[in-house]
Order: sequence, then structure tokens, then C-alpha cells
Amino acid sequence: MFPLKRMLLLCFLLLLTFGVLMAAWPLLSNAYTAVFHAGGNLVFGSFGSEGQVRFERMPADKPSSRTDTQMVLRNRTTRFESVHNTSVRYLGYVPTIVIITLVLNTPIPWRRRWLALLLGFLLVQGFVAIRIVLLLLHHFSADNEVAQYSFNLFWKGVLTQTCGALVGAPPSAYVVPILIWIAVAFRRGDLVQWMNSTSKLAPAEAFGTEEPPCICYHCRHENEPGATFCARCGSKLPRDDA
Repeated sequence: MFPLKRMLLLCFLLLLTFGVLMAAWPLLSNAYTAVFHAGGNLVFGSFGSEGQVRFERMPADKPSSRTDTQMVLRNRTTRFESVHNTSVRYLGYVPTIVIITLVLNTPIPWRRRWLALLLGFLLVQGFVAIRIVLLLLHHFSADNEVAQYSFNLFWKGVLTQTCGALVGAPPSAYVVPILIWIAVAFRRGDLVQWMNSTSKLAPAEAFGTEEPPCICYHCRHENEPGATFCARCGSKLPRDDA
């Protein structure tokens, strides 16, 4: 089993990193929102054969603690528009900082961390895009003037349930990034390596000898005598079988 102190330290680092990134939202909100709106207008500006989408900031006279963005939907044929409020912070920022927090604190070599961070970031942005698509499909198929899609009861039910699970349910902003983190950061043998590197062996003094610690060639960390993998970076340790 993992040592209690190491587990507590990992939990502390996760909470600290996530807390710092969440606290930084007031400083990053303007830049992140501007990038989000620009990307959204570029990718979703034309939606379907008749739809147009425009992401805008909430008007100054309509302050809200839960929403910060307006999605202006327009039907090119009917020329009607509808406005729907949403939260860039919830849609994109929270899933992004969740994957960043998890990957940066994963006890794997840094080279693997940077690769996992890049892959995880890209996959989370794909998840954010899926959330936006679901929202737009929902609004463009509703019974209103901008509707351009007409689904039967079955597919409308599927869309409603999927939109509720991936967009409406707050846990989805955490659960999906966690699943992505598991997919991009871990390899099959990582758990075995960590358990081997943190296992407590019998004291050497019980056998009348004092075995020197195993020094990792990569990070110079002193590991328990007889350890197979480095407890700090996970690299394989040299073994003296003589």
C-alpha cells in the first residue's frame, strides 16, 4: 500500500494546485473569455445550413455570478435571433484546470508528464467543443423561431439526456477530465512500480547486515534497499545480483 504520508502529500498538492488555479480566475477571466469567444466564433460561427452563432460577453447592465457569456443564435432563413446565457468558466475553464492539476501532480517522470499534459489538454478542449455542440443542437432544435432541426421523440430524448449529463450536470466538468487523465498519464505497469517502490522491506539489521540505499541514476533519490523502482521519478533502479 502507499504510505499514508505520501498519499496525504499528494492530496494536499492536488488541492493546493486546484485552489490556486481557481483563485486565479479573476486575473485570467478576461483573457480566457476573449480566447474562448474568438475560438467559439471561429469554429461555430456557422452552425448547420441555416444557423449562425455569436459568443459575446454579458452586458454590463445584466451582471450575474453564474453566467458570463451570451450565445446569440440566429436563423438565416427566418432572420430570428435568440439569446442564451452560459458560463465560460464552467464550460471550459474548470475542466481545463482539472486536467492540469491532475497531470502536474502525477508521480511519473517529467518527460511523460509534459506529454500527458499536452494530450490531456487537447482532449479536454475536444470535450469542451462537444459540450458546446450539444448546447447548440439543443437550442436549434427547441420549439422556437431559430429552430433548424426537428428530431423525433426518441432522438430528442437522447439529446436531452446527453446534454443533461455532459453539460447540465456539474460533476461532468470533473469526471470527464479525470477519465482523460487516467487514459493519458498512466501505463499498465505504473501501479505495480509504485507499490514496489514504496513497499517496506524487512530491516537489514534483522539479518546482521546493513544494506546501502539504492541511488537513482536519474534524480539521485535515495531509495529503500532492494527497491526495484525509484520512489520519486519511477525509473528502474540498478540491481546488484552478485
